[in-house]
Amino acid sequence: MMKDNEKIDSVQQMNQHPYKDLIIEVLNETIYLTLKWKIQADQATCFQIFKLHDGYIVHGELLITKLDRDGNKKWEFGGADIFVSIDNAEVFKMDNDGILLSDFSGNIYKIDFDGDLLSGFLS
Repeated sequence: MMKDNEKIDSVQQMNQHPYKDLIIEVLNETIYLTLKWKIQADQATCFQIFKLHDGYIVHGELLITKLDRDGNKKWEFGGADIFVSIDNAEVFKMDNDGILLSDFSGNIYKIDFDGDLLSGFLS
């Protein structure tokens, strides 16, 4: 993810940034904004966006969504409940072979990067 207060000093630096599709740039008090696409990845809230080599993973409240680089939905995954925690427990974790998720009811899921369930309801 992008670091807090990450500074981009030039158009060249912005064009080389891994999140260049999502950046609003301010140079010399001028805002440069190019909207390449927009999409509603979740009907409620989008908490996090992660860049992959071929697109983005969006951690939403209701869904985990894979978008390609052009903003097209490739797949969505929903659980039995929302992907949030009342006690700040980690509900979304990406690793090398997929995404580990837990929902509000305590159900645990593991999906691969194609959105397929590898294991479910482990707890």
